[in-house]
Amino acid sequence: MLTLGNDRPEWAMLQEEGLACFGALAPALAAKQSYVQVACPAGGNLQLTVENVLITNDNAAVQTVRFGITTPSSRANAISVTRDSRRNPGLAQSNVNGAITTFGSDLVADGIGGSALNQPFGDLPVSGQFNLNIPFVVGPGDAFTVWGNSVNQSVLASLFWRERAREPTEIK
Repeated sequence: MLTLGNDRPEWAMLQEEGLACFGALAPALAAKQSYVQVACPAGGNLQLTVENVLITNDNAAVQTVRFGITTPSSRANAISVTRDSRRNPGLAQSNVNGAITTFGSDLVADGIGGSALNQPFGDLPVSGQFNLNIPFVVGPGDAFTVWGNSVNQSVLASLFWRERAREPTEIK
């Protein structure tokens, strides 16, 4: 699949793709893994490019975090907003819905499944921060998720992404 998701930032600005941000503190819950997520709606024409992730350890112990492409959360508190200012008149409005942002304290109960693309980051010291500056392209029906590898630890993460309608050459 040819992707334009990793185009240079100046092209994104000229194409009116604004940088969106979502940050959340997913609280700790006993015997559960917390997470922060941005998802691309299924069945549409939208593509997200997660450009930057800031992860902070606000726990009283060393935290191991994971990140990667997963299935979207099934939580009812997910929020969807259209941010892409461009519209393709040939597409139904539902095909240009915005990214879905959410966070939670129960990775398993919220239906998030992992894949081979999930990457362990490693140990983040107490009050430590990590700035992940690697672009991740998220297609329809997928999500980018940051979660704690250990149970009973909160996850504090800020996600920065661009979203746009996919070009015909990018659609499978």
